[in-house]
Amino acid sequence: MVQRVLFLMLLLTTGCGDVPHLSLLQRGLREEFNHEGIGVGLTDGLVLTVTFVDGPWAEAPCEHQATVAFRVAEYVRDHYLDFDSLWTVSIAFGQRRSAESSRVTSTHLPFRFARKSLEAGLRAADRADAVMFCREAT
Repeated sequence: MVQRVLFLMLLLTTGCGDVPHLSLLQRGLREEFNHEGIGVGLTDGLVLTVTFVDGPWAEAPCEHQATVAFRVAEYVRDHYLDFDSLWTVSIAFGQRRSAESSRVTSTHLPFRFARKSLEAGLRAADRADAVMFCREAT
């Protein structure tokens, strides 16, 4: 059921031409992070959002979430075939209110990384900023 909902989210937020690359990315993220509840969406062909649903990270401290978000953003940079067309990569952590619900609630604002920053390589200052914003949002 979770996979169906995530796939429908993928189809609704993207154009048909983007679906194969997003599906490939989603599959790779699931394998890399050993978690089935990963949604991938594309807004206006410019903002790619990866959402981790009901995983161990939803309630984790900001430092841990930032570490995972950095790893995910770097994975997107290295594996998403249309990375050069993006402006931003967003990483969100959320959870369902109940097992039957398809509604996902984010634990805080997503971590956002500009494509240019990812191309240049994320620095310790980027990580510190991400943790600070996370703490302010919770």
